[in-house]
Amino acid sequence: MKENTCFIIGHRVISKKNYNIIYYLTKVVVEILIVQKNITNFKIGYTKGFSNIAFSVLTELKNIYPNINLTLVLHNTNLNKIYYKIFKNVDNVLYVSKNYILEESNKLIENSEYCVCFFIESIKRGRTFKILNKADKNNIKIYNIFKYL
Repeated sequence: MKENTCFIIGHRVISKKNYNIIYYLTKVVVEILIVQKNITNFKIGYTKGFSNIAFSVLTELKNIYPNINLTLVLHNTNLNKIYYKIFKNVDNVLYVSKNYILEESNKLIENSEYCVCFFIESIKRGRTFKILNKADKNNIKIYNIFKYL
């Protein structure tokens, strides 16, 4: 059963020159999902790059829409203190095992209706590629911010 859930994923390296436009586009897409699609649960696998942008957007929108729920999917329990300081607006933390790509993809995709991502489609490898392929096979609606640039 889908639970008004969206997961967010993207590349770890984002061009600084595109940061502001990527932030703006991400905010627009996420806010549309909140307002028009009644999405209240967001899951994100944190690394860096697009995750930083998405966390900033979600933190800002959480002040406007306090009913949204943010779940962080981590593969390293030792980082808990660092993440706690940085992401105090996180509602839940899920930890995955060392075989984290498979388990992380399952946790992110589980119960998700939508995905917001930043993915350069010519890159046919890596974590983002694998997770988005699995999401596509699970009929999750994917909004790729890269396509709007």
